[in-house]
Amino acid sequence: MVTLDLLFDQHNLDGYWLGLGLMKIDGSIGHEDESERGEYQSLSFVLNNGYTKKIIHNLSINVWGGFSYRIAGDRIVWIDDHFAFPKKVVYFVSVELGWHL
Repeated sequence: MVTLDLLFDQHNLDGYWLGLGLMKIDGSIGHEDESERGEYQSLSFVLNNGYTKKIIHNLSINVWGGFSYRIAGDRIVWIDDHFAFPKKVVYFVSVELGWHL
């Protein structure tokens, strides 16, 4: 994944941030009637937004969310006699603890 992140308060790594970029996905999808998995590749535009809060010294918590939008790649994945459709838009949220040097 290649992203550009903009942190609005750069003095102490504390505050709101915005990230955007491209993400290459090498994924697999299964089907309940098959033991095999189908492989796929895609390229997605990614937009993230979050808030980083310094807890103590170099320890921080980062709460963020975003989405990816497929702009290229496989639209149909064959799994033996069945097929699946990878999602065009994927949403995600995360809470992370971080330590910076």
